[in-house]
Amino acid sequence: MTIVEIIFAVLAFATSLSSVIVALVAVHKNGNKDIKEDAIELGTMQSDLGYIKSGVDDLKENQRRHDEKLDVLSERVTKVEASLTAHVENKSLHSRSVKSSQRNE
Repeated sequence: MTIVEIIFAVLAFATSLSSVIVALVAVHKNGNKDIKEDAIELGTMQSDLGYIKSGVDDLKENQRRHDEKLDVLSERVTKVEASLTAHVENKSLHSRSVKSSQRNE
């Protein structure tokens, strides 16, 4: 081997070695960047999940309140129906009082 061949061999080896070193540095740098991006994305997803859970809890509470109001309203309607049924069953009493008031006029 001549001196020129040795120099070219050393330069080729140095170029290959520098390419590997640059690639490793780039991978390391991008790896840290990817970790930061993943951490930010994970934090955002956890925050969004917290908001969703809070919204679902609010909806459940509203549903409970509406159910309670519906129960109260249902009881009131049942009482009105019972009162109406009793009033209709006492129709003869009602018609007597109407007839007597018409006679008094």
